[in-house]
Amino acid sequence: MRLYEMTLIAKTDLQTEVTNALRERIETTIKQFDGKLIRMEDKGKQRFAYEVKKLLKGHYYNLTFYAKSGVVNALEQYLRISDSVLRFQTIMVDKDPNLAEVETKLSSVKLSTAKETSFSQPYQNAEPYDNSAE
Repeated sequence: MRLYEMTLIAKTDLQTEVTNALRERIETTIKQFDGKLIRMEDKGKQRFAYEVKKLLKGHYYNLTFYAKSGVVNALEQYLRISDSVLRFQTIMVDKDPNLAEVETKLSSVKLSTAKETSFSQPYQNAEPYDNSAE
């Protein structure tokens, strides 16, 4: 068993049924590889630094799960063809984790609340550059 973390960005205009179906599909794929979805954290809507598929915002999710090594290929194959997912990235956190310890550690961590962030005025508190000193 290996411990993985995945960040995926979905479209912001998805219905609840579509996000539930996406979650169920991810859970069943993980279970097929004898794994378990430990946590799916909703990070909320955030503005992109640049356009992604002609969209300016996305809905971020962080997933933590463990499974056998073939799960990443199966999940990424599904996410590539899914219209509701814009981007995703999976990393392996640990090759041989102590699963009971990981679950207790993650369950004790308080989940952050999702906020919509705005980058429309990123330099509003910045000092003006004075090049007269050069």
